[in-house]
Amino acid sequence: PYPFGLEKNSSSFKPILGLPAHSCLPETLVHDHLSFTVHERLKEMKSDEKSEKAQIDAMKYLYALVEDDACNCVTIAHAGGIPQIVEAMKNHKKSQNVQECACKLLFYLAFNSIDNRMRFPMQGSYL
Repeated sequence: PYPFGLEKNSSSFKPILGLPAHSCLPETLVHDHLSFTVHERLKEMKSDEKSEKAQIDAMKYLYALVEDDACNCVTIAHAGGIPQIVEAMKNHKKSQNVQECACKLLFYLAFNSIDNRMRFPMQGSYL
């Protein structure tokens, strides 16, 4: 559920967060960092919306966060991820790679969180 196949309390994950490997890693810090990371990725998608590569890279990163982790699904939805992903699909209608990444990510966002299933119609997406 964490990027690069790392566990949140592993010594390998801490340097990614900019923390010393020997430090404690409270759950709130992990959540705050992931929330910040999600917002940054969504900003990248919005600012570089015409770049197919930027959209795919951001969605792959977000997918790594949501895979089997309902908490991260809700974090992405609360950050405005659903409409941003749909916008990427609209902007890259002819890109099979963008469409596949977006569908895969939207699937996990919807089906790993009951809260998100209810959020989809409100944010312009229908299941």
